[in-house]
Amino acid sequence: MERAQPWQGGGAGRDGGSRGSAGSSGRLRRTAEHTRPAAGVEEGEFGSAAATDALPFLGKFRRRFTFCPNPKQPEPDAPALLLVGWNWGSQRALDGYLRWYFEAGFGCALVLRPTAYHTYAGEPHKQIAPALLRYVEWAKTKRGARRVVLHFFSGSVYLYIRMLKVLREDREEDVGQGDHGLPVAGQRFAHIAPLIDGVIFDS
Repeated sequence: MERAQPWQGGGAGRDGGSRGSAGSSGRLRRTAEHTRPAAGVEEGEFGSAAATDALPFLGKFRRRFTFCPNPKQPEPDAPALLLVGWNWGSQRALDGYLRWYFEAGFGCALVLRPTAYHTYAGEPHKQIAPALLRYVEWAKTKRGARRVVLHFFSGSVYLYIRMLKVLREDREEDVGQGDHGLPVAGQRFAHIAPLIDGVIFDS
């Protein structure tokens, strides 16, 4: 089958897997693929397992993430990217988009490759959304990126909605009483919202 190019529109199987069906039963299944411990992150053209393992805030679903530094090593304050793929998309499928961002001068990217389970089920997205916010904070305050851009594909917009929910609960001083499952002490997110410079919703 002819491989879809990064600039072409949606549909199933965009060079890396189906874009979002949870199966004919309409229910998400917690399979062993979803829950077993990771042997390591998935690496593509740009991925770095060592760099991904060095990010402490990714949590129990860290094997779905890959941290990708730009191999051309642009200026120290180069923009940072958060790239959240479509359900079951592969790292290789997302490399085409990373290539474009890196050629445009972005310094690094954190890539999340969710399945429908990670996007829609209760436990995963309640833990993943805070990790995405922590990456924004890390990119701006630790790495020194002058801008942080978020790019979401397809149904992964639900993870962005979850991020907004975490921010709202924090502003309401309700952290730990909501459903993101994080303890109250030391978990504050509201200050991260102004650190986000742009959000892209793709198909």
